[in-house]
Amino acid sequence: MRPTSEQEEFEWIEDYLLGKLNLKDSIFFEEELKDDIELTKKVDQIRKALNLVKESVIQQEVLKTIKLLQYRNKHSSTSAYIKIRKYVTSTSIAALVVFMLYLSFGSIHLPDTENDFNVTRGVDSSKFTPEQRKAFSSFFDGQAHLVEGNYLLAVNDFQKSLELKNIRPYFKEAAEWHLALAYIKSNQPYKAEVIYEKFANCTDCEYPVDTLNRWKIKWRIFWAKIL
Repeated sequence: MRPTSEQEEFEWIEDYLLGKLNLKDSIFFEEELKDDIELTKKVDQIRKALNLVKESVIQQEVLKTIKLLQYRNKHSSTSAYIKIRKYVTSTSIAALVVFMLYLSFGSIHLPDTENDFNVTRGVDSSKFTPEQRKAFSSFFDGQAHLVEGNYLLAVNDFQKSLELKNIRPYFKEAAEWHLALAYIKSNQPYKAEVIYEKFANCTDCEYPVDTLNRWKIKWRIFWAKIL
């Protein structure tokens, strides 16, 4: 049976690419590929990402080995045989690859991603100006369009919500993070990166995006720029 959630589908594709599916499930997977263009694209993206991550890990290990050799040659008084320490086992490399793929393709969860007026906390809704109501409405429309997969409409909605003058920091940050996500989804990684970098070292931000989801956003931007 084909997975229904995004996370389960990611794991299903990963298992196929890593050869973990049994023969029956592999045949079923390949039959699904024949009729599903979107699934084919996802498989290609994850395959490329997997290869790039493996290459990156191997490259880092080679650099570590070279540095070790240089250090030992510099400090050794003899030409004795140098034993090179193995830094990372194949098992740990595989675990790292899986984690990197999770960061790259796992679902991103921002706080209050439903139509929740927490983004307007501290504001008396009975005293909203027409401009404030329009901004909040655009924000919630953007969230809905993200869920529906209408990413360009979501970009437009979040941009409109940020047109509000004297916008509260919490609401502004929420709108900007959602706009960054909409940029990623609509294949505009460089615009998303500008927003991400703005908050990369923020110590007094009010909208609480946790570290794991920040990493996911960073890696989504990275892959969108090179794939």
